[in-house]
Amino acid sequence: MTRRDAKQEGRGEFARIADLAHAFAKASSRGQGRSLELGIGDDAAVIRPKKRERIVLTVDAQVENVHFRTDWLSYEDIAARAFLAAASDVYAMGAAPTFALSALTVPKGLAEKDFRALTKGTRWAADYVGATVIGGNLTSGSALSITTTVLGSAKKVLERKAKVGDHVYLVGRLGLARAGLLAHLAKKTKRVGLAPALDAFRRPNLHRRPLENDPRGAIDVSDGLAQDLGHVVRANDVAVELDEAALAIHARATKLDLAARALGVSILDLVLTGGEDYALLVFAKKPPSKKAVLIGHVVRGAGLYLRTNEKSRRRLSTTGFDHFAH
Repeated sequence: MTRRDAKQEGRGEFARIADLAHAFAKASSRGQGRSLELGIGDDAAVIRPKKRERIVLTVDAQVENVHFRTDWLSYEDIAARAFLAAASDVYAMGAAPTFALSALTVPKGLAEKDFRALTKGTRWAADYVGATVIGGNLTSGSALSITTTVLGSAKKVLERKAKVGDHVYLVGRLGLARAGLLAHLAKKTKRVGLAPALDAFRRPNLHRRPLENDPRGAIDVSDGLAQDLGHVVRANDVAVELDEAALAIHARATKLDLAARALGVSILDLVLTGGEDYALLVFAKKPPSKKAVLIGHVVRGAGLYLRTNEKSRRRLSTTGFDHFAH
């Protein structure tokens, strides 16, 4: 700890709030042209929605030793990752993030340099998605926790809708963040082939461009491809067939195959159960992006299936991580 950190370690709540207001002041002024009437500094922020605009809101909490560990990630990465997890939900609704609120629960013994790193990570992520942090809350607690509320705007909102005849497109990457997590759990982070996975675990690479060709629906992959597709098939009374060959090609293109080899695990397991890459699954007739990959089809029936060839398919489980079951 530096001498400066030692002096600042005892700084109180309001001094830190002042630091946050200063850190996000430039961003708040940038948001004035986007219907922001009042930002940080009062009891609540005020925005004025534009006509014919839908406001999309989401909130996401990241808790120490549940979503992250401080010995695996820097404080800057922890904050950036928490913000991006919330922003992903807005993108999945076909909206663009505009404003955000950040609530921090900080251990009393947290060094000032680490608090500044949290602020820096939040600011980086907000700039990355083009959003403005306009307020939040700061409190002390036994463990670090970051709760992020993101507001977005859209002319048309995408729900988790799919219809027989739709294609299933993947926009983003699958399995890499899980491979990064497994590398940390197994203490194999130094192995060759794991760099892309570790990077994906630190900061997910969100698709930030508007979707094209008027898709029917979308969902982001936060809990695993199989589990998140399970929500869609049940909600729409349809079945989805995934193409094993297409998933294998995707794994090679993103170097997931190298990570799987380094960890000694199945590529398919990483693809189907890995969450926190926050890729988008889009249900549409035409590709929603130049980077979209066709990985399956919506068909009649119920459930999720993996098509291994023209004549064979097998049913997949749609169960996955559950905060209260694991």
